[in-house]
Amino acid sequence: MSTDGAVEEIFLGTGEAADAGPRQTDRIFRQVSRLKGHRATYEIFNGRFLQVHIRGRHTKPRRYTVDLAFLCAQPVRRVTVAWRLLGVAFVAAIITVLLAAYFYHTNKPLVLNPWLPVVVVTGTVAAVVGLLGLHRCSDRLLFHSEHGETVFLELLNNGQKNKEFRSFVDDIARCIEQTRAQRYKGDSPAFLVDELREHRRLKDEAVIDERAYESARTRILQRHGAAEKR
Repeated sequence: MSTDGAVEEIFLGTGEAADAGPRQTDRIFRQVSRLKGHRATYEIFNGRFLQVHIRGRHTKPRRYTVDLAFLCAQPVRRVTVAWRLLGVAFVAAIITVLLAAYFYHTNKPLVLNPWLPVVVVTGTVAAVVGLLGLHRCSDRLLFHSEHGETVFLELLNNGQKNKEFRSFVDDIARCIEQTRAQRYKGDSPAFLVDELREHRRLKDEAVIDERAYESARTRILQRHGAAEKR
């Protein structure tokens, strides 16, 4: 029987439910960004699960649970800058300033100046496009699955100086290491099978898409084959 088939056969089983048993909350952390219209609540419970509840101004609310054992304890920082939008806003702002300076030196009544509509338009463009550019910019910490390399958790990066944020990130890393040490020994076949099952569960709940799942599946199955040969 092939490795892929063996893993898939196990994988199609029900597995352990993430919310099984009594629930004990260990830590709750909230993030709010008024500029982005982003509100998120993160709850670590039973020492091994993380529930994520995200609400956005222009997106549907999302609620899902992740088994922390399958996350990499070291998050990756991803900074995205909307250079094109910010560039357009900068050019529009420069044009507005130059025209305003020209008006000031001509000593003509503002309402009689034929360039007034241009100043209003460029000023409006600078403000609107600038705000849109800032909205598109992001600074996030990403927690990937250990071998699937799929993003399961995104946090707005509140920076090293935010003690509450750093404490929460450290709590996540600590729970990842503890729950993995208690349940698995290294990259065992059992760990890889359960990691694959976790990816499938999150795909079925629309947390990750089909493409991300297939990429993760390939990586995990390759690792599973290598683990069985050792």
